[in-house]
Amino acid sequence: MTNHHAENQWLLYSIEINRQSASFANPNQKYHGSTSTAEGYCVCYCTHSITVSARALRVSYDTCDAQITWNIGKKLSKKQVLKFTVDCTIPVNDRVLDTSSFEKFLHDRIKVNGKAGDLGDSVTISRVNAKLTIVSTIPFSKRYLKYLTKKYLKKQQLRDYLHVIASDRQSYQIRYFNIHDAGAGDDDDE
Repeated sequence: MTNHHAENQWLLYSIEINRQSASFANPNQKYHGSTSTAEGYCVCYCTHSITVSARALRVSYDTCDAQITWNIGKKLSKKQVLKFTVDCTIPVNDRVLDTSSFEKFLHDRIKVNGKAGDLGDSVTISRVNAKLTIVSTIPFSKRYLKYLTKKYLKKQQLRDYLHVIASDRQSYQIRYFNIHDAGAGDDDDE
């Protein structure tokens, strides 16, 4: 890019991602405007023209002598909502497991941005009867939920006769181990 007078140079003002509106103006105040997109925006000063493409996160500046293109990063993806359930019906009916303490355990132990217990709006835990539902707007692993469930069972000393199994793609179920009658297969010697 060639160097122009201060009024003809483009200046990068700021870049904001995950916002709903943008504003831009040129340094000599001949042009001022704003734009908004669904996926993100860029804010900048430019002398002649500006192109903002939030889908590709690419900003092009047209100056007097040169065209400059600047890539801001990879494409933003739409927020995905992940929903997992843990069905505790069988042990709750036998009064072996308490879902309120399990809900509190998950709330205290789930990590968001490396901090446990600070779920904010990204992860919500709700309880309906004997089922816990975890809804997340950030990446959340089903395997991590299984790990925490097993950790809770171990802490409550229930791990010896309860286990966690996947009942479908988005839910777990806590069940008793299948213990067959050991005496049924033995022959009595008389």
